[in-house]
Amino acid sequence: MVKWLMLVVFPMWMVAQSPKIRILFLLDASYSMNKNWTGGTRWQAAMQTMIEITDSLASLPNVEFAVRVYGHQFSLRDNNCKDSRLEMAFGNVNSNSIRRKLASIVPNGVTPLAYSLEKCANDFAATGEVSRNFLIIITDGEESCGGDPCAVTQKLQQNNILLKPIVLGIQLPDVLQQQFSCIGELTNTASGAELNQALKKAVGETISKTTFQLNILDAAGKP
Repeated sequence: MVKWLMLVVFPMWMVAQSPKIRILFLLDASYSMNKNWTGGTRWQAAMQTMIEITDSLASLPNVEFAVRVYGHQFSLRDNNCKDSRLEMAFGNVNSNSIRRKLASIVPNGVTPLAYSLEKCANDFAATGEVSRNFLIIITDGEESCGGDPCAVTQKLQQNNILLKPIVLGIQLPDVLQQQFSCIGELTNTASGAELNQALKKAVGETISKTTFQLNILDAAGKP
């Protein structure tokens, strides 16, 4: 009896790495961040949390982060509504450099939040790589320059510049919580410890949203 040998061709499995994750931190360094808060100032709590989280991110090859700060270059009396600067651009930033940069910043001025959000579009400038862009905002107060942060954020999302932002509030009153909820997913914090936990959770969830993509191909290389 002749036995036929059946040739079984197993599919080829190709794992394509997920798009690069780019996280832009937008930090409030307006004058109110000097207020005392759980053993230090609001700015010190935000700075310490930022140092911890970026130290962890620096070890992840597929994650890049940048830092934009507003309200720190001019005083309140200057009322400068363009007081916003990208302090650290996307790239391989180490913990020592960000520690030095944040330590040199003194909360000083007003809150040009809408203007800063507009500038975020340039911060996410195209690099030629496939990426997913996330924005995490840390703030303790509302827009003080007459801008419309909600409208700006919606425009950025509609133009596919970034995904829905995450807003971490520092002891925001109820009325401001309602206003900030239109910007993104709001978590209000009542202490430095809560802010630390909230930021770590936000970053963890952000990274987990971008997973590895699995493509199954046959012997001819077709899906």
